[in-house]
Amino acid sequence: MEKLKYDSLYKFLVSSGVILISLPIIAWIYFMNSEAVLLSQEEYAGLSEYSLGLLQRQALMKNITFWVLVVLSFYLFVGGTILLIFGIVKWSKVQRNLDESSQMDVKIKQLELQKMSGAEILEKANQEAKEIVDNTDKKEEKNKDEKPKEETPAVQSPARNAQWTSMAKYMEIEEKVFQYFASSKHYRRLYAFKRNVKIGNRGYDIIAVSQTDNVDYLIEVKYWRNPISPSRSKEVISYLFKLGENYENHVHRNFQCILAIVTPKRNKDRLKQLLSPWVEEIGEGKITLMIISEEELYGGKDDTE
Repeated sequence: MEKLKYDSLYKFLVSSGVILISLPIIAWIYFMNSEAVLLSQEEYAGLSEYSLGLLQRQALMKNITFWVLVVLSFYLFVGGTILLIFGIVKWSKVQRNLDESSQMDVKIKQLELQKMSGAEILEKANQEAKEIVDNTDKKEEKNKDEKPKEETPAVQSPARNAQWTSMAKYMEIEEKVFQYFASSKHYRRLYAFKRNVKIGNRGYDIIAVSQTDNVDYLIEVKYWRNPISPSRSKEVISYLFKLGENYENHVHRNFQCILAIVTPKRNKDRLKQLLSPWVEEIGEGKITLMIISEEELYGGKDDTE
């Protein structure tokens, strides 16, 4: 069964309203232009009883018709006005939604055209991998300082291998986070998802374009094996807010940011403690913190904050 086209329904209501308003006007024009029976005094006096009765019944019927027209005109005019106003309001709302939907389709196509190249995607993943490696190295150095010095192994894993491993891991994490949002019952019905989009000179991990209003979600994915420094926490939130402003200036749509952080479960509380103050201070209500444990992301259970 085909889906009911509400714009056609509301057009029908508008048309019906116009007809109902027009009917009493046409009826009154016809009634007022109907020929009256004009008789002189002599002609009236010369009428037979039958003719006189017929004339009186005709006058009575005209009088009844007049009052019926008055009542019907009132109800037809009121009903027609209600249908007309209701139809116009609903029709305009449907048309506005269609216009917004068309604009959204245009925005989605624009985002498709602005998709990052393969080289840009790799460069983005490389930058994220450097942060993962640097953060891990700092943690390992701290652990070494706390332990007695041991002999350095003769063979060490090259830094380049660690970089490539971290890149692959980050891209895998980003894919899983994308699937998490795209398969969510809440998000998939209301948003169209785009990945690795470049707007202006900034790259975006995931953009969720709203299909119901003009507020889109910008999802930034981070994979941190260890808690970051307080200064880095502020930098991340500031950068995320600038991503939102850049999006708003170029695409002319409102934004909400989600900082989706994947980390081992042991780090969740510490990261929340580090980032929450900056989210409140810098985010202006436009940034949401989502911390997903690595164990649960791969285990398939929902363990987010």
